[in-house]
Amino acid sequence: MGTVGQSRMPVRLDDVRAWLLSRYPNEKRSPEALRDWYRLQAEVFEHVAETDHGHKHEAIALAAIAREKMGHP
Repeated sequence: MGTVGQSRMPVRLDDVRAWLLSRYPNEKRSPEALRDWYRLQAEVFEHVAETDHGHKHEAIALAAIAREKMGHP
């Protein structure tokens, strides 16, 4: 994990939305900022897939979507 340490990430899928929204880039976001945003989403969803076993498949799918938006399938 590169952007944020695992100990600071949410461990349940239910908590991800609020956690990510608090880190959303400001309105003057650049393409690089959006790429970093999607990278962060992928990292968080991959972490949640490992910690929230009841939502593992959903978190894996959401990580894949974030990677696609980054341009990395």
